[in-house]
Amino acid sequence: MNGQQVRDKLTESVDERGVSLVIGVILMVAITVILAAVIAAFVMGIGPGGEALTASADISGSQTSSVDIAVTESGEADKLVIVDPDDGSIAAANSDISTGANYNVVAAGGDFTVDSNHNGGSLQTGYEYDVYAITGSAAEGDPLESAEGTVSLGSFQLS
Repeated sequence: MNGQQVRDKLTESVDERGVSLVIGVILMVAITVILAAVIAAFVMGIGPGGEALTASADISGSQTSSVDIAVTESGEADKLVIVDPDDGSIAAANSDISTGANYNVVAAGGDFTVDSNHNGGSLQTGYEYDVYAITGSAAEGDPLESAEGTVSLGSFQLS
């Protein structure tokens, strides 16, 4: 058996030689396109991920010495926090948040209370404070970015 006979046995015929190469190229292009689409979906945030945090509250009494925060929907939030306008850190954190809960922020010489679940802190009069619902273990003094999830509920100013 010479080289020509071996080649003819391996390729069957001259007409069939290119078929497997074309199919191979098509499959490789298809796999590459699918892989690129999956990677792009995750990079752009289109793919599966955590659900967005939703919560809402009514804030009344801004620019007074007593502000009321009524939580209308707590969603999956863990805490109600008040953010310091100067450095973006958490100035006050409530230990829990629930739908229908009412919180009262009272200015008293720079100190304040947020119901009985608050662990202390101070807010200054004349500053605009933002209120957020958060998930995670962020505590007073931590930057807001340390929370796993955040949603803005509004803002107020104590006077």
